[in-house]
Amino acid sequence: MDDITDELVLGLKLDEAFVACERCGAPLDLDAEDREWVARFPSREGRRGYRIRPFSSGRITIPYIVRQLLDYKRRDMVRGWYNTVLGEPYTDAKARLTEEQIRACLGRRTPPDDVSKDLPVFVGIDVGQVCHVILDEGEDDGFYEFWTSEFVDPDDPPATCRVAVLPRASGERADYMMADWETLAAVETLSGVTPDQYSIRIEINCDDGAGWRSYAPGDWTGRKFGFRVWLERVDPIVTPVLISVTATVDVPDRTERGYDVLVSSELRIDFARPFIDPPSVGVTVKNLEPGQYAWVETDRFGFTVEVRDGSGDPVAKLIDWTAIGYGGR
Repeated sequence: MDDITDELVLGLKLDEAFVACERCGAPLDLDAEDREWVARFPSREGRRGYRIRPFSSGRITIPYIVRQLLDYKRRDMVRGWYNTVLGEPYTDAKARLTEEQIRACLGRRTPPDDVSKDLPVFVGIDVGQVCHVILDEGEDDGFYEFWTSEFVDPDDPPATCRVAVLPRASGERADYMMADWETLAAVETLSGVTPDQYSIRIEINCDDGAGWRSYAPGDWTGRKFGFRVWLERVDPIVTPVLISVTATVDVPDRTERGYDVLVSSELRIDFARPFIDPPSVGVTVKNLEPGQYAWVETDRFGFTVEVRDGSGDPVAKLIDWTAIGYGGR
């Protein structure tokens, strides 16, 4: 298949290509419900491995495979096409290892330290230009902790904020095997875990000396907030996994205003107290004429304003202004 070139593909009707039965030549339905995994060594029980190829399902199409081949060829990386698209090893007659090179890679076999005999152990292997091997064990119930930045100036009192925390979690089962699947379409979850097999508990710390306490959506008062997301097993064979967590802190707005301020050229206006972040500044120009506009540049300490005409020259005008932000009460 790797003989296909850009010129050859012009004469192929890729959209009409299909995977054919070896016996009768008829098109195969790769998503048919009667497909099943067949063990090459049925006598080996307890541990199984599954080799997923492009045609293990109908999700990867022939046009996609061919387009990827041509793309990798343009980059002179046919090996990458074999490895990442087909999931096959690639051997180039020119790329051979000598015995000396192989022996130079050999060393003493070092077993990993402190691997528990009571928890499931997982291994992940990614073979590419660099071979990555990760060995990890399932953990007991644990938590993930993170903090917001401080959103109140040191001289200001704590702020009461609306706090919302949204965690996403799943679970892993060491005994869940693809051999138990009837069809891919019939599988409710790829992990074999349902939300009732683990629990999520959230704690909050308001940095007020009171420590960690149970979180509930609503208003909390603090200078910054810390969060702990606890994952706890309900089913002992399930290892909970935190996918993501998002915390939203709606800090109360603070407003500063000015009225009838004369602006004849660039004018710097400082806020009474700096905001934590640059606020939103609105400027209303009185008696504004066609073609005239207000130019504004803002930072957390104040803003610079100038009223200009259509040529960009300054014009003397009275303005009202409003700054809305947070922090610096």
